[in-house]
Amino acid sequence: MKYILILLLISSLIACDKNDDDSPQEPVSQLPPETTTGENTFGCLINGEPFVVRNTSNQVAIFQNGGLFIGGQLTSNGFLDNVNMFISESNIGAPIMENSIYQLNSDTIPKGEYFSERLNCRFNTSTNYSGSIEILKLDTVNYIISGKFHFQANSNSCTEIINVTEGRFDLQYIP
Repeated sequence: MKYILILLLISSLIACDKNDDDSPQEPVSQLPPETTTGENTFGCLINGEPFVVRNTSNQVAIFQNGGLFIGGQLTSNGFLDNVNMFISESNIGAPIMENSIYQLNSDTIPKGEYFSERLNCRFNTSTNYSGSIEILKLDTVNYIISGKFHFQANSNSCTEIINVTEGRFDLQYIP
């Protein structure tokens, strides 16, 4: 009888193995890795919360006639959220090139933008709330654009300030 109790005790201890996968992950570790190979990834933190667009039909990169538009959108709990960036060679006064950083400091172009359907607010960069987009790779043969971004944005209709940080994208763009 004593041996049966010991076996039951050992069996129950083995069955109570702690699963480390249940512990919460750091928000940045939930973002896609920074790649430059056209993996079709888009992600950032919005006020510290992960925003990761896994569905490629909800990611966009268009580079045409000197203008660049990059964005991603998610639907969560029935509400749409999207993050977009716009830069234009005519507004920045130089060609858009690889290994370059561009300021997002306007509410027209160049700008960063966050829209929250739940809040019913559009948040834009401005001279007071700004950021940047860094183009790490611009492959005009294979139509790949990769980079990092961050920005702060405010809204005319909402009082909250949005902090978009740790942004990264690796997309095949539409020429």
